This record gives sequence, C-alpha cells and structure tokens, in this order.
Amino acid sequence: MLSVHANAYFSPQRHRRGIPALKVLPLARAADTLRCDPSPGSWSRRRRAIAKLMAYEWPHFEDRTLIERRLGARVDAIRARMKDLYGSALDKYIRTSPVRLETALLQLLADEPSLMPAPEGAPPVDPSECAKSWKPVQDPTVDDNSTSVTIHTHISIAGVSRDDVAKNVDPQRWDECSKFWPTPPPESTCLAKVKKSKCQVTDWNCTTPVTAGSSYTVSPLYEHFVCDVDPCDCEFENILNVSASFQPHPLPGGTPPSVQEYITTYALPVCAFAKFDGAISGRIGTNYSVRASIDDGWVEVWEEGGRTHVEANKFVAFTNNTETSTAGAILGFAELNEELAELACCLDGNTAP
Repeated sequence: MLSVHANAYFSPQRHRRGIPALKVLPLARAADTLRCDPSPGSWSRRRRAIAKLMAYEWPHFEDRTLIERRLGARVDAIRARMKDLYGSALDKYIRTSPVRLETALLQLLADEPSLMPAPEGAPPVDPSECAKSWKPVQDPTVDDNSTSVTIHTHISIAGVSRDDVAKNVDPQRWDECSKFWPTPPPESTCLAKVKKSKCQVTDWNCTTPVTAGSSYTVSPLYEHFVCDVDPCDCEFENILNVSASFQPHPLPGGTPPSVQEYITTYALPVCAFAKFDGAISGRIGTNYSVRASIDDGWVEVWEEGGRTHVEANKFVAFTNNTETSTAGAILGFAELNEELAELACCLDGNTAP
C-alpha cells in the first residue's frame, strides 16, 4: 500500500509535483502482493488500492492494465457507474481534488463489490462483512510540511458493534492488528512500568494488560513502531501516555441527543509538562538522531444510524528534517491512518495488513 500511495501522490506525471523522488517498490510488484495476499484484510486493501489509483489517474488511467488484471477492477464499468451516480458533479471532483473522487470510489465499491471481482490467480479469500461494508464518511485529510503531519480519517461500518471495534483500536492491541508494530516477541505495544533518570527513560517493563476496549486512566504505553520498507524507512521507540474512556458523543439532531462513545487518546509526554520525555530512540533512513517531538492523537468509536463510526486524528512531528526520508516516513503515517478500516475489523488479531 505504501507503493500505491507513493505512485498516486508523488509521481511527476500526477498531482503532487515538486515532491522529492522516493525510492519505492515498483507498482507492479506491489499490485501482485495485493493480488496474492491470502489474509482476511486483503479484499479491503485491494479496494483501497483501486480507488486511490483510479482517483489520481482519472480519466486516463496510465496503469489501467495493472488495475484491471492485477487488482481486478472493472474499469469501464466503474467509470460508467460513477457517471450515472454523480453526473456533472463528477467533473467537479476531477477538477478540484482526487481525494473526493477517491472517497466516492470507495463508497461505490462497497455498495457494488461485483465491480472488483478477484483477479486471476488470486487465492480464495472470504472477506468479513466488516471488511466489505466499511465506507468513508469524510474525505481523508493529510496536511504535511515535510517535518510534521496532521491526519484525519472517518469511516463507518455495518454489522459490528462499538464494543467490538473498541477492542481492536485499543493501543494495547496495535501490535496485533498492524504490522507497523511488529508482533511479539518482544512486546511492541504494552502498558508499561517506566524507570527514568531526570527526564530520560532508562528502562521499561510490560505490566499486566487491562481488558482491551475497557476504560482506564492515563497510563504509560511502550511502543516500538517500525516501517522498514521503502519509502517509509523509519523506526521509533516511545513511551506514550494513553487512556481510554466512555463519554457522551453528540448526534446531529434526533433523539437521544447523544450516545456513549469509546475514546482512546495518546500523547508523547514532554518533560517540561510531564515526568519524562517520551521519545526513547528514533531513526529515519540512516539518520539516527531523529526523535519524535509530537506523537499525539485519539480514536473515537460510536454507533449512529445503524452503523459504527470510527474517527481518528493523528499529529506527528520530528526533531529535525531529513528531506526525502521524512517524506517517506510521513507517507507511512498517512497509510497508518488510512488502514483504519483494517484495524477496526481486526476482530481476532489476524487480519493485519
């Protein structure tokens, strides 16, 4: 998926001119990886890849053969349905932003999965209803300046409860549901007891976890974040302060005026305001002096209109700029938030992307 992002965003022929060239897995190899993926989350990722490539290549589809044969998209049928559904508004989407077009394509493919049959040679995969039914509620946003990034994602899912999703997005389970945190051993995300000297973390130990998806007060969480493929070549060890609770979530009009949402928050402590600096170590490319200076965010889960909504916001900044390598790291964080659907649907911990 990182290759799909890079080819969509950063190709000189497409929409993001002036971005430094990134070393990245060839798109054909990335598409074959998606085609041959036997995991339960593969259908969802293939849908995201089709929507992103078609949105950023519309209407010429430079990679049409790849999109059709390796990802299984019925390109002409998809284009015809988009014209039927959106009419003249489709031209506006094309002129303004491919992100809005991508959102519309994701919605269409969720409603009409026959438009993306399994490509030839793909292993048999039985996607869960959760993977098939998720839809974007808002256009995803990524705002970056090569040293920091702000990301927002909001999806909704049918057929899965708030409490089931809460278990999956709990920070304690990040390493079970995403390969950005390598799975144990050793523990890559865990509530921890921290040893410190002045402002520096000197050691840490995993403590007994609390029930995933339950409420807990602010606690230290150790994380070992790794993205070791181009262009996202980075690695960070941090101690975050995390918490989880149930709070009222206001609904627009209607009765009742609010529902109970599950919200988990995380923030990188800074010694001036906390007992220690949360950044332990960091690397982007070959630069081992990089640390996270901001790693804050939250995930909200609530039920509305017969669907479960999942909204994520993430803010990341680094202690110094490493140009192209930083752009690659930011690309990884953007993909992390866009894979929210796979994380939310990771009911048994085995659908990691």
